[in-house]
Amino acid sequence: MPKFLWKGIDIAGNQVKGCVFADNQEILKTQLLNNGIALLSCSIVNKKQWQLSRRLSQYDFINFFDQMAMLLDGGVDLLSAIKTVEQQEQNNKLRDILGCIRTDLQNGNSLAVALSKHNKIFNDFITQMIEVGLRSGQLSFVLSQISLHIKKDQQLRKDLSSAALMPIVTVFFALLIVIVILIVVVPQFEIFFSSIGKQLPAPTRRIIWVSKFLRSWRGAAALIAIVSGFFGIIFLLGKNRVRHFKDWLFISLPYVKNLVELSNFTHFLQALTVLLKSGIPLKDAVICARDSMGNYYLKANVNTAIDNITRGRTLSDSIALLPSFYRQGALVALINVGEQTGALADVLGRATESFQEELRRFVLILTTLFQPVLLIAVGLITGILIWMIYLPIFNLAYSIG
Repeated sequence: MPKFLWKGIDIAGNQVKGCVFADNQEILKTQLLNNGIALLSCSIVNKKQWQLSRRLSQYDFINFFDQMAMLLDGGVDLLSAIKTVEQQEQNNKLRDILGCIRTDLQNGNSLAVALSKHNKIFNDFITQMIEVGLRSGQLSFVLSQISLHIKKDQQLRKDLSSAALMPIVTVFFALLIVIVILIVVVPQFEIFFSSIGKQLPAPTRRIIWVSKFLRSWRGAAALIAIVSGFFGIIFLLGKNRVRHFKDWLFISLPYVKNLVELSNFTHFLQALTVLLKSGIPLKDAVICARDSMGNYYLKANVNTAIDNITRGRTLSDSIALLPSFYRQGALVALINVGEQTGALADVLGRATESFQEELRRFVLILTTLFQPVLLIAVGLITGILIWMIYLPIFNLAYSIG
């Protein structure tokens, strides 16, 4: 279904504009007339341009949900709140989407239905929460919960990225140093070695050969092949079979398995807590929270838990029956306490905080242990390269002595 940008005149004679999805121009014209707007002009948004405009930052989502919750708490009706946020929105991409949502609301659709038409922007987790908020009359509370969930998720990702940044930077500069030595330093010594007129040691000949290779067209071709292979691997990881293999590999490796399980179940518990606090039934909440997990096999395990909940088992029993995962026993015990006290959502919130802290600690330990090993490896590689370069000079000095 194409997306139209349109301009028109309302019954008060004011020029208005917006965007909306419609099958064709005649249907668009009818939709606008039903809302008291006469169509003046319209154009179809280029499909590639619309696809490129889909990416939005987490800050855009947080700001949108916070503003909506604040306006609704202040007594502003839903349509007026959407209009206000649309007018104030600085991001052109999100403003276009809000224009489409506003038009859908004017056509009588609910907010959940309007958001579901942009399912690559607003996922099932968001639309299902808003649907519950509309039914319960607590939409502003639900919107604030969605914003809080996004904030916590963003902070967790930021903490993990910060912890992994130093090893990545170290590897980058190590590669840069090696390339500079091979491409810039070695050729200068090659000229000097040729003037000596003596046969060079085997290690030095090898490093000179590598330097020549990197500076030749074959080196450029190898670099292009490596870069192409890197992007090819990224592309293949988007394919189901390759992605499933990657997920299986990650949960099969020691230590990596614990990290992946912690990360996935942290996101699962965080989403489940927000859903239960918003009043969504347990089974539906678990189904929706499952989609926040990234690993295919861990998702399949949660599907087993959903089947057990459907058969009448409690959440704690269903989690206990899953294949063993990191901190499973502690999680089952916490959930059991929450079920017995009737405060499952609150207990899950504390469990989420515990899992988040454990995940941060786990990543910090890994990076703390990995960083010295990485620095030693970089030092060894650099030292070996320098030794290979200076070996003929050492031999010459020894022979003169």
